Amino acid sequence: MAVQPALFALFQEHKMSRNSALSATERDSLERLVGYVFKNKDRLDRAITHSSARIAKGDRVLVVGAGPIGVGCALFAKLAGGEVTALDRRADRLVFAREALGVDHTVVAGADALQQLSALTGGDLYDIVIDATGNAPSIKTGFDYVAHGGTYVLVSVVLDDITFPDPKFHAREMSLLGSRNATREDFETVLAAMRAGAIPTGKLATHRGALADSPELFREWIRPEAGAIKALIEI
Repeated sequence: MAVQPALFALFQEHKMSRNSALSATERDSLERLVGYVFKNKDRLDRAITHSSARIAKGDRVLVVGAGPIGVGCALFAKLAGGEVTALDRRADRLVFAREALGVDHTVVAGADALQQLSALTGGDLYDIVIDATGNAPSIKTGFDYVAHGGTYVLVSVVLDDITFPDPKFHAREMSLLGSRNATREDFETVLAAMRAGAIPTGKLATHRGALADSPELFREWIRPEAGAIKALIEI
């Protein structure tokens, strides 16, 4: 009987987290982060043979969207040796990416975002652009940020049709990749990074609360002013 990859990954995560003496916070981080090493390294290596599809030391990597998914992407892009820029509309998320994850550059999304990104890269733009917004207009705009010969990775999934200008796509000789799911090797990679202290698991959950308080907490956490990126309910 065929096993769905996502179900297999969940089963592996359950087995490995139970046998790895991880705290509740670390198990939560493992479950979330394993997909991002997959999206940033292993999947890129396996799915495409172009050298530009692998994050190598010094590669310019742009992560669009600094929410929970984007944070994981940025973290493993840094661990792979990339020079990472985070782009988001919320300044508080960019502060977190810079201070907690050590991303190299942050840019607030807006009318002049392309100009700022171009200035940061000397006009070359980015070897790898990773979209983690879940927003169709943002995904379409992301094509503008890819360097010649670069790779555009769509981590987020939307129900809309995604269109892009074909002349620009071909002129820059881009590669386009959709990415999801993970393998046991990816879980082992994340666990090894956590054990080595390379993952700031204590910082990844920005907000915590008790189950009994969740109705009030949810009302507070959904406010942008709360600065919530990843919230955990403790039972």
